[in-house]
Amino acid sequence: GSFVSNDFTAETSMPDLGSGSVVEWVIVKSSPTRNETAVGILDDDGDILLLARNNTYGTDSGWLDVAGIVTTNDAQRGFDIAYEHLSGDAMVVYEKDTTADRTLYYRTWSIEANGSGRWSDEATITLNGDVAAEAQLWISLKAKSNSDEILLASEGASDDISAARWNGTEWVNITTITTAATSIDEKDFGLVWESLSGDGVLAHGTGSGTFIMWVFDALTTTWTNTATVTVGANPQDVTLCSDPTSDYIGAITQDNQADVNVFMWD
Repeated sequence: GSFVSNDFTAETSMPDLGSGSVVEWVIVKSSPTRNETAVGILDDDGDILLLARNNTYGTDSGWLDVAGIVTTNDAQRGFDIAYEHLSGDAMVVYEKDTTADRTLYYRTWSIEANGSGRWSDEATITLNGDVAAEAQLWISLKAKSNSDEILLASEGASDDISAARWNGTEWVNITTITTAATSIDEKDFGLVWESLSGDGVLAHGTGSGTFIMWVFDALTTTWTNTATVTVGANPQDVTLCSDPTSDYIGAITQDNQADVNVFMWD
């Protein structure tokens, strides 16, 4: 359903996923320029399915099955969706399979000149050679306001975290952030943009009881380790949020001793 005039509309069904499929992860993102929604689903068969919906006419693209990570890695969310803020086009990055490589895959959803929408052909992102050759289990995208830039962070089973930037045309600034993050059981990193400076921020836990902040300089297009906080336990399940009127970043994380830690980056 949709939220219209302070109330939800009647429930409508999405296209059928197929007999026996159980949904495990769902991501729903809306275009900032069109009355459109992109949906991504990871089911218990390890399939990642994509759909774009025109909310004005109530039509959709139908499910596009882009990946088969099988039941080995379906407990983690190996995909994400973000919309470019200027073009209104959607970006989807995903792990496609369980192959031990350094490759991520992506597609975009855009509107053609005749008004019809289409998913682009599949393309790849190659991570650096110093990260383990393995499937990427956690993927996060964060779109930048008033821009078509998008930040990407991903983590594999060996606790290596990589980052990259979509400049509106291609993936660039592919960087190895760490090869020693906290255990992969939870998404132990967060990703966000500072609202005023336009710099990116990535924070992650380590296996040695610390919480590390990295800043992506929008001018030099490089990542720098700018702060390390001693927590006393290993941070897991990290979430970051940005203040819309300043460069303050809020961080909250649960550690492996079930403590909740809160920080403010200024």
